[in-house]
Amino acid sequence: MPKTGASRLQAFIILGAALVLGVLVSMPRAVSTAATLSWSPQHVGVLSSAQSSSLSAIGAWSEHDIWAVGWIENTSSKETLVLHYNGRSWNRVSSPNVAGQQDNALLGLTVISPTDIWAVGYAVGVTNAEQPLVEHYNGKKWSIVPTPSTNAQQNSRLLGMTSIAADNIWAVGYYTNDQGVYQTLIEHYDGSVWSIVPSPNSEADVANELTGISAVSASNIWAVGYENNVNTGMNDPISLSWNGSVWSMIAIPTPDPTQPAQLNAVVALHANDVWAVGYSTNSQSLGNESLVEHWGGNGWGIVTNNLGVAEQDNAVYAATSLGQSNLATSQVLSQLNKNDVPALGSDATVITVGSTGGSALAAQWNGSSFALYPQLNNSGLAGLVLSGVDELTPTSFWMVGNGTNGQSNTEGAVIHYGTPVVPLAAPVVKHAAAKPKQQQGGNTGILILLIVVVGGLGGGYYYWQHMQQQ
Repeated sequence: MPKTGASRLQAFIILGAALVLGVLVSMPRAVSTAATLSWSPQHVGVLSSAQSSSLSAIGAWSEHDIWAVGWIENTSSKETLVLHYNGRSWNRVSSPNVAGQQDNALLGLTVISPTDIWAVGYAVGVTNAEQPLVEHYNGKKWSIVPTPSTNAQQNSRLLGMTSIAADNIWAVGYYTNDQGVYQTLIEHYDGSVWSIVPSPNSEADVANELTGISAVSASNIWAVGYENNVNTGMNDPISLSWNGSVWSMIAIPTPDPTQPAQLNAVVALHANDVWAVGYSTNSQSLGNESLVEHWGGNGWGIVTNNLGVAEQDNAVYAATSLGQSNLATSQVLSQLNKNDVPALGSDATVITVGSTGGSALAAQWNGSSFALYPQLNNSGLAGLVLSGVDELTPTSFWMVGNGTNGQSNTEGAVIHYGTPVVPLAAPVVKHAAAKPKQQQGGNTGILILLIVVVGGLGGGYYYWQHMQQQ
């Protein structure tokens, strides 16, 4: 049946409205201007300034579920310290200590889920020797989990840990052998028990210590630390790699073989994208310099040993990253030492933290170099050292460490960097992609009326043109 003039008019009006609506939908949506990023010290009111304390590691599940661990002094000894952030405030959570021992401390942390959290450290045993300490949170309380020791008469500590799954958790540190020499210590949890896994050392009579560990997968894990070079008497960086079956020592360069250097933490993002951080001593005896090294698949290379910081005595103690890197856009890093192995860069967000010139240090990898964040000057603590960091989004990460308060006591600190934290806002789950917030529209009715009017005019004009042609 042929269309009447009225039906044509209706069709043209609908067509015009659809065209206008299509244009509006296809236009870029306005986003709200992001709030100014800032440092936000969180240590005030969390801990007593009359007690010395320190925070060593931090792990975040969401903006409303963050954990930090360390130690706090009581009248005569150290006790384990566990803090939790619930979206409103930081609070101390009860954590156990080995009964009858003079010192207990937690130094490493991994968050698997809100009801599966692990921490490691050490406790002084009945023989006055430090022994490995492992604690677990099941969603209700923290408890001590039995952990093997190489020798109850000799010191041993667990300093760092990582998790692949609930039944695949690793921890690293050191133990003292019968000759009184530090050796690498690696322990593994299979879902039921912790056990010691054989790990190599540069030499049996040379001190070796592992300080950090990170995993790409169950068959690609990295650990870093240092050895005491038997020829020079200096500390040199070391790195170990797990291939699913065995741990192997992997060569890693030293900025200056005549000066000591060590690695404190590692972040493994991809089989060809691994970062290690620490510090080395300046050859001009100006103090320590921050040290960052990168594994690009064929070997380790020094990225930088100063992060562009002018002050003397800089060091990096921890690093983190958000998700995995995309090596398709990698860049070649500049090498500061002709003996360095060329390494690929990374476009991943990598954050390093430590200390510089008596204040906190934090820097972010921007694809070709590290850019320093503004120095933290409002913490209220002198000589602030950051020793742990975890990232929720590229613009929200949490750090822990310690500084000196007005009573000359060491005091633990929790620091947030990003937009101001809004208590109990919609939680940001760790490693979830950050999405820009859209502006709220308050003129929806006017917009719909405008679409109808403009569409009607357009359709009417289109109909008039059509009638003129008949």
